[in-house]
Amino acid sequence: AYEIPKRDWSSDVCSSDLPWSSGPSIEDVLHARRAEGYDILALERGEGSIPLYRYQPAEKCCLVLGHEILGVPEGVLATADHILEIPMHGRKESLNVTVAAGIAMYYLRWGDCQ
Repeated sequence: AYEIPKRDWSSDVCSSDLPWSSGPSIEDVLHARRAEGYDILALERGEGSIPLYRYQPAEKCCLVLGHEILGVPEGVLATADHILEIPMHGRKESLNVTVAAGIAMYYLRWGDCQ
């Protein structure tokens, strides 16, 4: 019988291929990324947000995701270059943060491809 090795495949791939940052505060990290030429994007539905599909992805993007219930903190929204939302139809006004992250990252990578 075929036996699957016991390892966490998803974390093996993500931890080495997806850049991430940490620091004393999220604002410090965002200011550092901006200094490196990144476009700071917050994924949050609300005042001032634009539909994800209307954003033309920059070469270097830093995507900020909020807490599942509390969303992106106001200080981070004030720091962001763009606040993006995923348009939805019907009564539901939000997606699970991991689903929203997947949609946004896919668009930022492939959305402008023909």
